Amino acid sequence: MRKLNFIVFLLLFFLSAKANSTPGLDYSNNLKTIQFDVKSLLNARVVTTIRNGELITWNKGIDGSWSGLATRSAADAMGSKDKIAFPDNGIFQAGKFNPQVVLNFSNKDAAGNQVRFTDKNVADSYSFNVTENLYSNISLFFMSAFGTSNFTVEITYSDKTSEVKKYSLEDWATRFPENEAKYFLSANLAKWGDKNTELEKDNHYLAGINIMPSQKKKVVKITINKPASETTFTFWGASGYCAASDSYSMPGNSPAVSYEGRTFNSTDGAARLGFPGIITRVKFRGTDLKMHTHSDSDELYLDVSIDGSAPVFLKVPKGESDVVLAKGLKAGEHNVAIHKRVESCVGILDIMTFTVTGEFLAPPPLPERRLMFMGDSFTCGQAATVEDGVPMDPDKAMRENARLSYGRLLADRLNAQCHILGYAGRGLVRDWQGATNVRCFPEIYEYALPDDVTTLWDPTAYIPDAIGVCVGMNDFDIGVPDQVEYINSYVEFVRKLRRDAPDAHIFLITAPSLTDEPGKVPMRTVQKAYSDEIAIRLGDPRIHVVQIASYPGVPGDGHPDGAAHRAVADELEPLFRKALNW
Repeated sequence: MRKLNFIVFLLLFFLSAKANSTPGLDYSNNLKTIQFDVKSLLNARVVTTIRNGELITWNKGIDGSWSGLATRSAADAMGSKDKIAFPDNGIFQAGKFNPQVVLNFSNKDAAGNQVRFTDKNVADSYSFNVTENLYSNISLFFMSAFGTSNFTVEITYSDKTSEVKKYSLEDWATRFPENEAKYFLSANLAKWGDKNTELEKDNHYLAGINIMPSQKKKVVKITINKPASETTFTFWGASGYCAASDSYSMPGNSPAVSYEGRTFNSTDGAARLGFPGIITRVKFRGTDLKMHTHSDSDELYLDVSIDGSAPVFLKVPKGESDVVLAKGLKAGEHNVAIHKRVESCVGILDIMTFTVTGEFLAPPPLPERRLMFMGDSFTCGQAATVEDGVPMDPDKAMRENARLSYGRLLADRLNAQCHILGYAGRGLVRDWQGATNVRCFPEIYEYALPDDVTTLWDPTAYIPDAIGVCVGMNDFDIGVPDQVEYINSYVEFVRKLRRDAPDAHIFLITAPSLTDEPGKVPMRTVQKAYSDEIAIRLGDPRIHVVQIASYPGVPGDGHPDGAAHRAVADELEPLFRKALNW
């Protein structure tokens, strides 16, 4: 009997151990992966990158001052094509022990910090918030130099409890046995000195630590504590992999979310939307979807369409709020499209998280064709909701809807993406009141948020096949602008567009509200003459001057109505199709 009891005890012990162990996870679903934003913690560049053929050398070695690492292209430029280096974009694909990882270096970034560096004999403690979720795993990435570093990781949960885990990480030149808890994100790396010469050909490692939080409680914060010691220590970044759950959240900048239009990713993981006409798309399997937002305006208006249905108007409350997008849908796959109706000067929308009852799916692919339109309030869709015979909404912001603008309508007809860079009251060299000390289109073009100079836009992120430029109405609003200044500025602006989109067709579109009135300066004729001179100066067969018909503004608003937007799209469609062979 004692022998039987002992066998039963062993069997129960084995089953209990198996139930409480962490089996190997399948990290293949990148939509369940969250890249935690730790940029505010970083203080050093340890990876040599290359941009426009110029090497940008690391400024802090892994070991303090002796040696750093390099991207693949930088290593090639330094004459080490056969040595192992980091990916140029900082992206590491999912592996046996890790989800997809995006670290904080790339050849596109020539100035940003890449790691948190802790020097010898320095105690360091730092924290970062995470998107509140149940996580199967959270992966942290480190290097230690001058020996083994001991450190702790504190996991804070949404119920205000926490747990502290202790870890040791060997020197970055030590190859240890890999397992679920500790492994190499990148192995056998070569290292380089500050004179861009190879110091050692291999045998250096970037380690991953899987901290495996409780899957019964939602994680909200991670804190790393490194006591003072004789080692240097670098923290590279962190990724989370969501646990199976009835409901989980993704940050606004997650790959599970698709944006058509310029957006800016802020340090808290939010996607910031300024320009009008941006379309946010989310696909999910489930019943409910909401987004957590912040708006600086009480006139932030959206149109929301579910599964291709007619758009429904939605007002985002000012401040921080949860906005319900779908609730109680039939269980299954659903596509949600969110159109930002208004421009940045009316309101900027910060999309902080999306939360789904179900699971996120890969968003539908965007069309391969790409269009861009730039212009003032007309291009933004001001008065596009106004229809003949229908009472006009007294709220000016309600009358603006970029979804109904000529650019968006034309893009839909041509099955193309559409970026609208619209800003009311601004022109090429001055605003509608004649002020020249404001940001005009040659500068607005440079940013993801037109009023924030810290949001420089990367023009390689979206290279249009065609660009429609409909500026000038505001330049002519108080009279004819100086010919030399206007034409020279426009020529330089188009050269900037050509720099970023070398093959694009560029359409210089005259302002629809300009007229030639008897006894007055013929504004419409003058702008057309200026545009013709610009095209002649540039001498480019892919630049087209388009004088669209004149469309007077509606009484009480001053802008052309919805019918005018449709008519302008009618005029432009055959010109775009012919030029682009679409």
